[in-house]
Amino acid sequence: MTVIVLPRIAGARPAASDLVKNAGVKSGDEVTIDGRQLALSSESFAFQLAEDLSKAHPRKVLIVGGSQDWNRDIRKASDLYDLRIQEKSMAHS
Repeated sequence: MTVIVLPRIAGARPAASDLVKNAGVKSGDEVTIDGRQLALSSESFAFQLAEDLSKAHPRKVLIVGGSQDWNRDIRKASDLYDLRIQEKSMAHS
């Protein structure tokens, strides 16, 4: 499984691309995006992350943590780029 840990502040498209590239996501991978430390993010960051992940063709993407805004943005982006995601609620973890 590949884990991408989001930074505390995530706003730039190039930073999103770097995270995916540095993680080495490959076709068929299971990817966990760990947003538990994320305090502030931009919609464009979420869209770039979803775009780059969709090009890598992971089998599964699990979203862990993050703000309501982040989760809304990554859901919208994943719909646009046909990226299948699951969200793990941290309320009962």
